[in-house]
Amino acid sequence: MNGLILFLLAYFLLASYPGWRIWQWLRLLLPAWIGFLYWPLYTLAALSPLLERLPFGEAVSRFTGHLRNYWLGIFALFLVFITLIDLIRLIRGLISRHTGKRAEGSAKRQAILAGWLTCLMILTIGFYGSWQARQMHTVHYAMTIEKPADQTELKLILASDLHMGLEMDARRLQSFVQAVNQLEPDLILLAGDLFDGRFTDLAEPQDAARILSRLQSDYGVYACLGNHDSGPGLPDMLAFLQQAGIQVLQDESLDVAGVRLAGRLDRAPIAEQGKRRPLAEWLTDVPPGQPVILLDHSPLGLAEARGQPVDLIVSGHTHNGQIFPGNLIVAQIYENAYGYKVYDALHSVVTSGVGTWGPPWRLASQSEIVLLTVSFKSS
Repeated sequence: MNGLILFLLAYFLLASYPGWRIWQWLRLLLPAWIGFLYWPLYTLAALSPLLERLPFGEAVSRFTGHLRNYWLGIFALFLVFITLIDLIRLIRGLISRHTGKRAEGSAKRQAILAGWLTCLMILTIGFYGSWQARQMHTVHYAMTIEKPADQTELKLILASDLHMGLEMDARRLQSFVQAVNQLEPDLILLAGDLFDGRFTDLAEPQDAARILSRLQSDYGVYACLGNHDSGPGLPDMLAFLQQAGIQVLQDESLDVAGVRLAGRLDRAPIAEQGKRRPLAEWLTDVPPGQPVILLDHSPLGLAEARGQPVDLIVSGHTHNGQIFPGNLIVAQIYENAYGYKVYDALHSVVTSGVGTWGPPWRLASQSEIVLLTVSFKSS
């Protein structure tokens, strides 16, 4: 409880700083009575991460959820730009004091210009990030597993982090399905976070299930659960996926095309999902020499997979940071934060995912599906 109080206190202090600086800028342009509009609106936006969790009904919850997503992005950008501007002002002031020379130009005019430039930068970044998040890329990796399967080669599609809910609408879902089907895969793997946390955020779940049911492959569509695929809505999520023809593997495995396909529960779900069991407890009946492909949402499962008969582990979760400098941060947290790496005989592929979490933007990251061409040793 103390930790939560400290977190909320820190958050509101952070939120107050750009709020006050924006208000100071608005006072240079507008009459004081604008504050009666500005402060309630700013407070509503700042409280949106908390309000969307309260039981106000679906319509209000969806509104505050959308508001939260955009607020998180805009707030972060304002915080960065305003901090930079204030640091520049501080440095200029120190230089002026040291040299005895005052900076030329009206302080008011400079403040107004800095405010407009900040707004322009944030609008530009927001529009570009939104556009970039909607561009679907295809990444191709080829690998060889030195074990035999029913076929000498399988064409797999890996996708993750659809985050179906507030921002992943039917049009984007349809584009995803079309992009996958055009590649004519043998097998489709969905590596978790198919939902954005609350099943009720799906505006038309029946339509979304119908769209996903059009995914086409020779051997089917399989998924594991991610940290957002959890909570009270989990039974509805599982029923939805079953309706869409997607088989969810929850610490279990089965044989597909001579390959053992396994899927895990998430290591750190944000709500109730079930207890994740160690691989050694359930991945025990694999015949010697059979290839094993493991779906594990978080790349943090890589270390445990090394000690098991796993040949390929596919993951998502990181979004490759989604928004700069997030890509630099996740690279320090995960052994493989993004891309294709090989550790002795273990192949690891981590995708940046299809959808977004929080701000519906991507900066220094991309929305993607992964085409994996997996060759096997001849029998």
